[in-house]
Amino acid sequence: MGLLSLVWFLIRVIPKPGRAAYPCQRAAFPFASTFVIWVAGTISGKYFFKRAGQVFARADYLLVIVFLIASAISFSLVTLPFSTVHASIKNVFQADFEPFDNANNPVGTARGIFPGRVVWCYNPNATNWSGISVKAKVDAVSGATEPVPDGDWFLEGNIIQSQVDMMISETISKLTGKGSDALAWTEIFRYFNRTHNKGDRGYQPGERIAVKINLNNSSNHGGMNSCTNISPQMALGLLRQLVYKAGVPAGDITFYDVSRMIPSTIYDLCKHEFSDVKFVDQPGGDGRIKAEADHDYPIIWSQELVLEPLAFPAYTAYLPTCVTEADYLINFSNLKAHSLAGITSCAKNLLGSFLSPNPSGLQPPQAAGIHPYIAVRNSDGYDQRPMNSYNSLVDLMGNDHLGRKTLIWLVDGLFGAPGQGAVLDYNCKWLSAPFNGNWTSSLFASLDNVAIESVCLDFLRAEQEASANMTNVTGNVDNYLHEAAMANDPPSGTYYHPNGTARLESLGVHEHWNNADEKLYSRNLGTGDGIELVQIIHRWGESLPTSVDTYPGDHEFVIFPNPATDILNIRLSDHSEGRGEISIFDLKGALLFSENIAKESFDFIHEIDMARFNGTLVLKLKINNLLFQGLVLKL
Repeated sequence: MGLLSLVWFLIRVIPKPGRAAYPCQRAAFPFASTFVIWVAGTISGKYFFKRAGQVFARADYLLVIVFLIASAISFSLVTLPFSTVHASIKNVFQADFEPFDNANNPVGTARGIFPGRVVWCYNPNATNWSGISVKAKVDAVSGATEPVPDGDWFLEGNIIQSQVDMMISETISKLTGKGSDALAWTEIFRYFNRTHNKGDRGYQPGERIAVKINLNNSSNHGGMNSCTNISPQMALGLLRQLVYKAGVPAGDITFYDVSRMIPSTIYDLCKHEFSDVKFVDQPGGDGRIKAEADHDYPIIWSQELVLEPLAFPAYTAYLPTCVTEADYLINFSNLKAHSLAGITSCAKNLLGSFLSPNPSGLQPPQAAGIHPYIAVRNSDGYDQRPMNSYNSLVDLMGNDHLGRKTLIWLVDGLFGAPGQGAVLDYNCKWLSAPFNGNWTSSLFASLDNVAIESVCLDFLRAEQEASANMTNVTGNVDNYLHEAAMANDPPSGTYYHPNGTARLESLGVHEHWNNADEKLYSRNLGTGDGIELVQIIHRWGESLPTSVDTYPGDHEFVIFPNPATDILNIRLSDHSEGRGEISIFDLKGALLFSENIAKESFDFIHEIDMARFNGTLVLKLKINNLLFQGLVLKL
């Protein structure tokens, strides 16, 4: 095993040293190094023992002692590296995560319009995937892909865009207590500006927004692979909200991940509807903008980072210009476990928010040297960090241009995953309630970074207790949450100062729920000033919208009757005129019907014979650049 690991390590790493940071190479390295030391120790031990016999024959007893000692030392080396292998294997048998603190025992200072509020929207109507993937081909019409039966998780029909749009709308309404999307966004901007000494005002023309999306498994500009990433539909849904409801010009919005590549499944879908929106990734090209380091803004770490063997000393990390030049940041992460950090949510999503130039081709997090400081378990060649120790995520969460610049924290939980590189399939369906063997089909939102991380941790922990497929939520997972919640006086005693010399204040509130069935926090129970979890729970087949208002108030799009019988009526009332198309798809994304139409007046009314259709369908109406869509239930 050691020999095979050594050969694999050399074949992969010699051509490209940066591959030494890959998880598979970190797993192979302990076995490879054990093998090398074992061979060296055995050969040198036998050599020195043989030399001791030779000098003994000459009665040179001093050299006999020297060679025997050298032989003993050499043979003892054989036993040393097995402790490294033991440590690399041991985490397989680590126990499930157990919170450091008791339930409903909040620490830190709650943030938000409603302090400590986290909104969880669960809508099983948003996902309709069997969990079996086959190849698919690009479809320039939808901007995503044209599926053959089943297909990958991110295909249109496997995720229902209209339901995702509705989830985002409901979530921000509950987060702010406002009755419309436009009022909700105004209140979000006002809250941010009030708390950042910018006045009690909403969004102002010319202000720019950077959106950090989690693309940890995207390594090219082609389509997504089957691994977990943020969904294209969530990215488009947020973009529609920002443009149509918040009034932000698409040209002032930038989606980015400066350590990965923006795939066409997201790029094409968003560009098809909003040609001016910008995308920034690591290499640039194919319409994407290449990430540039802003050398005026190096990241300050509150401790010297000295534990990364691949970068000693660590390389300087710089914020990218797309972040430093933005007025606001939106953090849009995924719901998934992580082999090194236990979970990966909004805080760890920030690892794709800095550049760390180096000659070895290391990815920014390795080059900056932060991975050893977020290790909650023995994994990937790193040692477990103890509770009450410094965590570099807190510096990112408190950085003025990252966590402190964040307008809202969002977590795409449509397909919760057991690990950061997990290939999504039917095995990833969750067993814990209320999912009960189905997809997580969720969206989380908060104005409190620590609170939303704490809630996501509780969900992942509950699934690990219920499912053998979830194995990574082990170790000191909540250490960074305690450090962030009490950043002004953290358990580790660290003086967190990522913005200069001033010490951080509390970054939010941390708490664990009472139990996995009720999911209640101290504000729900009326027992403390911690987290409030607001739940929006849909059931399968419920809340099918007659239309989805994705445009400003001067567009009225209605589908009726819904559920439909023999005839379906479509009405669009607005000032648009021109030629277009009506299309009907099934939930697998297959095109069932298409008809060219012309809109020549303010009110457009059209009938479709529905006798040939059955079940739940997706209807789209396109007029020039405008796209309207909704679900139709045909009885």
